[in-house]
Amino acid sequence: MLKSVLLFFFFTLFTFASNTKILTFSLGQESPIQKISFDVLKVAYKKLGYDINIKYYPLERALLTSNAGEGDGELSRIKGIEQNYKNLIPITIPINFIEGYAFSWNDKLDIKNWDSLKERSNICIIGVKFVEKNFLQRGIKCDDVPSITQAVKMLQKKRYETVVLPKINAIKVLKDLGADDISLVGKRLIKINLYHYLHKKNIHLVEKLQDEIAKMEKNGQISELRKKCIKEYKLR
Repeated sequence: MLKSVLLFFFFTLFTFASNTKILTFSLGQESPIQKISFDVLKVAYKKLGYDINIKYYPLERALLTSNAGEGDGELSRIKGIEQNYKNLIPITIPINFIEGYAFSWNDKLDIKNWDSLKERSNICIIGVKFVEKNFLQRGIKCDDVPSITQAVKMLQKKRYETVVLPKINAIKVLKDLGADDISLVGKRLIKINLYHYLHKKNIHLVEKLQDEIAKMEKNGQISELRKKCIKEYKLR
């Protein structure tokens, strides 16, 4: 009798686990700001009967992987990436935002706006699209590296003077590296919303997810989750 009960229990447990719907989204490395995006989406997808996971890649590779359909989409990115990554479908309500600042070893710099960077030696991280876009529009030159860590180390050696980064991401990496010689300089250059993207194979989820995120935005849940994440994960 006991054996039969145990077999039934394990069979039921296995069946439940095998029926669990899980989606996996690409995420760029060194992006603690995305903890907020993850927690917002975790709540939204739970209402649709899904759990979500993330898989880390270098920033540009994350987009290529998402676009190729190797996962289920991109956790969150700036508006408009679907113009170049045409297999990605945006959810049009922002779930997060980033603030872009310049960082440097030279704390005397007076960075007032993007044009203040034209006369500086800049380093950029491949895949940080808001920096790529604004540098290209203004003809600002920079050399590329794959990660924030590499950029910070190049600044520490004074091979370059500035890097523009999302504030929360940069501060976390600076703390991890103990890079007290690099600091935020000047005014905020940009505040930009982040949006969730689904691969086209998941088009059947777009409308339902859009509705759930709209409800969360309207009732203030997204804002509350952001405050909770910043406190819980010490993102300041």
